[in-house]
Amino acid sequence: MNKGLSLDTYPQPRRTAPVHPSASRLQLRDLPGIGSQLVAGAVVCVTPWIFGGVQASIQPWLAAAVACALVLCLGQVISRGGLRAGGLAATALLLAGLGLVAFQLLPLDRSLHERLSPHGVALRKEMESSAPSTDASLAEHLGIPAIPNKRPLSLYPAATRRELTLLSMAAGMFLVGAVSFAAPRAQQWLWILIASNGALLVFLGIVQRLTWNGLLYWQVPLTEGGGPFGPFVNQNNAGGFLNLCLAGALGWTSMPLGKRGRRWEWSLKTAGPSGRFSPGRDGSSAFRRFSPA
Repeated sequence: MNKGLSLDTYPQPRRTAPVHPSASRLQLRDLPGIGSQLVAGAVVCVTPWIFGGVQASIQPWLAAAVACALVLCLGQVISRGGLRAGGLAATALLLAGLGLVAFQLLPLDRSLHERLSPHGVALRKEMESSAPSTDASLAEHLGIPAIPNKRPLSLYPAATRRELTLLSMAAGMFLVGAVSFAAPRAQQWLWILIASNGALLVFLGIVQRLTWNGLLYWQVPLTEGGGPFGPFVNQNNAGGFLNLCLAGALGWTSMPLGKRGRRWEWSLKTAGPSGRFSPGRDGSSAFRRFSPA
């Protein structure tokens, strides 16, 4: 019998836990989350290509898409058993901020208006007295509702409504991202999507600059001038969006796709005088020293 051989010499088969049949199947409760991810990803990818979504004719469609993603996200929350305490607190703070802005649009009695914002009442009187047009046309231009003896706190309700819509869309996308992209696997695919979209936009910007004919997409004229890059009229706006794409690329490279979304880290192994890096089985970085046999 060869005493140099032992059972430890041969690799032992790795035991794996049995997988439940429903674990690998797509369940019905996963559909709202997947739908919310698809709609949110489409909004993030399509918006930069339609001039950053700044046109008034495009914004209602974007608002509808964000609302659809929110409804699907709500379905995901309900199917998963509701939000935790931290999620409820963050949602309550966002809704409170939006409610504070919306409160400025409510028509208030003159007496209540003077108590809440006396300087606003004085400024409104000065604006109305110095305006060359009539008070009625000025109120119509500013978007003030024609209710006798009632005025909103906002000096420019039309602009306040627009900014409230944009703020609501941003808050909605934040909630969708926090809920629908909470899993590491979903975050990885989101980073890939953002980084790839940014790379395509940069390619378009370079090609458009090399073949510049004074028109965006070689067809859309610049009515008010500007220094465009790609679909953006202003280069600063393009730079801001590409910063987000760079963040997605960094997230993609720092957390590569692996089995079950695990993150491989590296541990230092030394054997005698030399050493090399190799992945640790427990996924943690550790310093291991092996004594020579």
